[in-house]
Amino acid sequence: MAVAAILLSTATALATQQLLTHELDSQLNSVIGRLRGRGPGGPGQGLLQPFGQPIGTILLATTTSGVTLDSGILLERGLRSSLSSPTVSQLSALAPSDRAQSLTVAGLGRYRVTAYKVTF
Repeated sequence: MAVAAILLSTATALATQQLLTHELDSQLNSVIGRLRGRGPGGPGQGLLQPFGQPIGTILLATTTSGVTLDSGILLERGLRSSLSSPTVSQLSALAPSDRAQSLTVAGLGRYRVTAYKVTF
């Protein structure tokens, strides 16, 4: 009986983890879709806009030579904060991929992330 309860608990935990990961990936794909649908913002604006983006959204946009075009993390009330140098270095090292991955982002915690190429 105890073994059955342990197996059931394990199966429930795994199913919950898969469901939550799927939800995060759906949210990440929505953010990416909004970002891909716009070019650089107007004067003083960047790609990371608060409209429709969840608090805690991180963005790093670089050129192929590694020059940062825009970066930041969305805070409450549409405010944004800069990313630390270790965070920029860590995110810059990601290879473009169509698949999201879990990553502990320096100084920010655990995130689902993806990197992709875009042309303006």
